[in-house]
Amino acid sequence: MQVAKDKIRRLGSSGHPTRALFEVTSRCNARCGYCYIAHRKTAVELSTSQVIRAMDNLHSQGILFLVITGGEPFLRPDILEILNHARSLNFLSLSIYTNGYLIDDSRLAQLCGMAPNLRTIQMSVFSHIPEVHDSYMGLPGSLKRIMFSGRALMDSGIRVTLSLNVLEFNVDTTQESIDFFSSRGFKILVGCFKDIPNLEVRTHLIGSIEPDFFERFVTGLAPNLRRKYLRDMQNRCSDSGTGLCEGRFTQVMIDSAGYIHPCPSFPGITMGNIISTESLHSAILSSSEFKAARALTRDDIPACKSCDFKSFCSICIGKMHNEFGGYDKPCPQSCHYAQALRKAGKLSHAAA
Repeated sequence: MQVAKDKIRRLGSSGHPTRALFEVTSRCNARCGYCYIAHRKTAVELSTSQVIRAMDNLHSQGILFLVITGGEPFLRPDILEILNHARSLNFLSLSIYTNGYLIDDSRLAQLCGMAPNLRTIQMSVFSHIPEVHDSYMGLPGSLKRIMFSGRALMDSGIRVTLSLNVLEFNVDTTQESIDFFSSRGFKILVGCFKDIPNLEVRTHLIGSIEPDFFERFVTGLAPNLRRKYLRDMQNRCSDSGTGLCEGRFTQVMIDSAGYIHPCPSFPGITMGNIISTESLHSAILSSSEFKAARALTRDDIPACKSCDFKSFCSICIGKMHNEFGGYDKPCPQSCHYAQALRKAGKLSHAAA
């Protein structure tokens, strides 16, 4: 596995990403206040033929792993046509990210028939408590739909991952939600970091980005999961790691108008359009802004150079750029999380 990761990293370093996230729409039927995409100004949406052409371009230029996302992809009436074409290209991995609300019986039957080409469906959740989840998403009955369709998809051989988004209102029940969904066979991804594109989002998220929030998150985790997060952080910051996100070498994001960006957290850098560019490789290497981002090290960030947590902190430079417009200071969420994680680790060690 490590050999494959190293090869993918080397390909990315030479301007050949292997993973693409394709936002086929910026529209969404949910009303999640933390979501970055609701604040995008992109109203343009590629036609069916343009989406197909874009996927053909991604495939021919070396993309191995394709993620169809949004917005909410199932708002597109042609989404099954899009998925079927993606299947025909035989990417090593094809996934779709959705809130799950629009997967009705007809679509569920067709999705179940796409296994094994369709490898993963990832759905967003906020709580194992229906009233809490449905209220924040703004979609009554949505958790029930996720549980029903998720079970059917897993039975058909498709991996279903639930992305548990942790905010101030649900942080104290994080472990309960993890246990609930895991006991029902779902793979769980837990996310506690947020993109902050403007003051409106910052105001909404103020209780979910402060030090106390991250302490509550970390201390509320089961000991075995907390130890795993500690190991993950140590591995990312080992001698072979940079402590900065490796996604800047291995992936790209295509927005709903076809523009190429480093990732969803990096909308401020654009590297051409997948419809018109002749070479994804050239588009990446010709972007001076992205070249600077790829060359960045922790020592280039003034606040990080002499920080006591330098060897125990993983930084998303996309969130830095998105929030501050540059790389002069780290995203505070990274600092708060690292401090909370190390503190919990010391307390656990002392107790042992």
